[in-house]
Amino acid sequence: MDTKPLSTFRGKVWQVVPSVCAMLMCLPFGIMSGWPSPNYPTLTKPVEEDDTMTDPIALIRFTMEESAMVAGFLLIGHTAATPFSTIRCLRAKYGIVLGATLMTIGWIMMWQARDIYYLLGSRFLVGAGNGFGTGQLKYYIGEVCQDSLSVLLTKQINLYVFAGLILAFAFGLFVDFRQFSIISLVISILVLFVTIFLPVPPRELVKNNKIDEARKQISLLSPHLNADDQLSKIEKKLISEDTDLSYCDILKNSSLRKNLLLFAGTVFFQQLSGAPATLVYTQMIFASCGCPHPELCALVYIFAFFLANVYGIFCVPSHHKKRVLLFSCVGVSLLMLVQIVVLIENVNEKFWNFTSLVVLLLFIVVHTVGLGNVPFSLIPQLFPKEAEKVVGQFFVVLHSLLALAITKTFQVMFDQIGLLAPFCLFLAISSLSIVFNTAKSPVGALWHDRSLGLLVVAVLLPTTCRPTPLYLTNKGAALTGRHGRKFVVGNPDCSPDFYSRSASFVQMTRPPARQGTAHSASATCFCVICPNSLLNYNRRSVKASKRAVSNI
Repeated sequence: MDTKPLSTFRGKVWQVVPSVCAMLMCLPFGIMSGWPSPNYPTLTKPVEEDDTMTDPIALIRFTMEESAMVAGFLLIGHTAATPFSTIRCLRAKYGIVLGATLMTIGWIMMWQARDIYYLLGSRFLVGAGNGFGTGQLKYYIGEVCQDSLSVLLTKQINLYVFAGLILAFAFGLFVDFRQFSIISLVISILVLFVTIFLPVPPRELVKNNKIDEARKQISLLSPHLNADDQLSKIEKKLISEDTDLSYCDILKNSSLRKNLLLFAGTVFFQQLSGAPATLVYTQMIFASCGCPHPELCALVYIFAFFLANVYGIFCVPSHHKKRVLLFSCVGVSLLMLVQIVVLIENVNEKFWNFTSLVVLLLFIVVHTVGLGNVPFSLIPQLFPKEAEKVVGQFFVVLHSLLALAITKTFQVMFDQIGLLAPFCLFLAISSLSIVFNTAKSPVGALWHDRSLGLLVVAVLLPTTCRPTPLYLTNKGAALTGRHGRKFVVGNPDCSPDFYSRSASFVQMTRPPARQGTAHSASATCFCVICPNSLLNYNRRSVKASKRAVSNI
């Protein structure tokens, strides 16, 4: 009886279950992210002198001008803690526990809030806990899971944040400020309790010279692999851990510096085109538009946001990214223009009360699928693997600061001028994003996406170059053409700008020599990319790949 499939399944279960339990750490942060929408309509009401004696939350209330500051302290805490999230002096497990502890303390402060300073401290601690814990969480998943499974699960981290958003919008309909805080605190305590009992990854056991325990852990997580081989790999990784690039290394390299600026521009348009502000002031926006039951409209809005993120995370990477970005920029601009017309012409009152709801639902879906998800997926395409950690931190910090800026801008314009003014600003910025992504977009042809496990085929040919049909192969495939040309799976250090398209296949031009490449000096390396007709070729088998190149 062959027990290998069963053992493999058991090993995957033991990898997935601890990872999922660890990712629950993001729930309290997601709930705090959604906290403003159901609570702001109550907390921003003007306070009368007599209310301080009868209203239990009168002392906590704040003005509309202070609302953006309260919302922003979550992002400030997240930004402040993110640079420390890669510290390895703690075990990854204990880093997660520390993050969950900070968030629990934050929710205790929210429950016991007596004035606005409690709210600011609470949101700062929850943001800091998630900012630090998320980095440790990625380490933990990478240490517990095998590479392919680790990539898949790491993609899902943000989904737990968005699930927390939905929870906040859902039970926020039925409870007041204190009850909301108590429910959130209970959830946070349960998450902390779960993280305390997470198993220690084999890497940490090896680092602490607990080899026998590490061997048992590997046998449990990966029963189909040789434990001694895995131990030797872990030891090699421990020796060669300090290979990541720093900010200075990226800024010294002209190519990486240019990519960083283009990447920052993409994130700039992602955030300032309006989505973060609409997620903070959701109920107020729908109430101002005249939609009936704004709290239910807000719940539908956040659910659409969640579904769009699911599609964006798992499906968008297989599409042509530049086209998705342009579609998103154009769609956001047109929908924002329609929303402005709806407000000017009072369409909600004259024709249908839910017109703004439909338009804004389309807005958040189109924005999330393209502008919301593509920028982060560009990191593997624009930067080497050694730079991904520091660029990821840069993305989180810039993402949070720009969200804070647009939230404050929205609040000022909404409070002083009205809802029409910030929507006009969003239209102007999204229109500029069309120009940016047309002229200066960092996205070239879709030629490599490590997040999908796809790798480009590099062709080793003699010095003489001639056009060659191009095919995308599965990871790990070793292919040989009819004329003995070797097709090796790799990530050549070549830019997509070197290639040109034809109707049936992509022709290669010889790339100039690049400093620091590891290609063989006895052969010229040419990088190939996938034509439009094969963009979804990753789902085909290695056998099909061999047939595809057999005639080259």
